[in-house]
Amino acid sequence: SRHTPTPADVVAVINALTGWQRLSVWLMFATGARVGTVARMRWHQLDLEAGTVTFPKERRTKVKKTRIVPIPRGLVESLRAAGPGDPDALVLGVKHDTATGGLRSRYLPRACAAAGVVPFSPHALRRLASDELIRCGDLGTYADIMGHSPKTALLHYRQATDADKR
Repeated sequence: SRHTPTPADVVAVINALTGWQRLSVWLMFATGARVGTVARMRWHQLDLEAGTVTFPKERRTKVKKTRIVPIPRGLVESLRAAGPGDPDALVLGVKHDTATGGLRSRYLPRACAAAGVVPFSPHALRRLASDELIRCGDLGTYADIMGHSPKTALLHYRQATDADKR
């Protein structure tokens, strides 16, 4: 599905979730990270005092540099409540396949239905984050946060809405 939700849709879905599922959707929405990247995230990547997460280079994707991405205060507080555990422990506390497969096939569709929004995929959160960053008008900041060149952003992620076109 190429459906990209609105920020309000995502907030409604986040509010319909709990536990690791809620944290994972919020992290993807706030950072534009892929579902697999969030599933592999470890506590030592988070700096809750600075309100940032560090994403290392990814061999499997086009992202070839380490990125430091700000995260919103509310998410920082939710992460604190989840409890910074062992620095090498997974933030979500579940196996990669559980996080990625469970979100795609079970938790996200159910949360969308509960929130009354059109179902969307985990990757739609990356498109939404990308669109929101591009709307800010600074492609350099976009490239730093998402790990893409401006050209890649415009070719593969940008989805102009009717409001953007107006």
